Amino acid sequence: MGEGGGGPADPPGPGGESAPGGREFGWQGWLLVAAVFVAFLVVPVVIYFRPPGVSFQFAYLVLALVPGVLLALLAVWVTTRP
Repeated sequence: MGEGGGGPADPPGPGGESAPGGREFGWQGWLLVAAVFVAFLVVPVVIYFRPPGVSFQFAYLVLALVPGVLLALLAVWVTTRP
């Protein structure tokens, strides 16, 4: 434990608050939020209202897999940055 009864926390950032792990929610975080929005809301709505020329099961299982994989790759990239 550090001085003053506090734990071994990160040093406070601007405004007196500390970011966990020393990371901030920068443009990479907002890119991840946008990818989640697209993967969970935009793609299913587009598939529902403008179905492709394939069966509904294929559209929901396979076509929704593409933004899911992109979301996973983006999440790995965001969390492994220095």
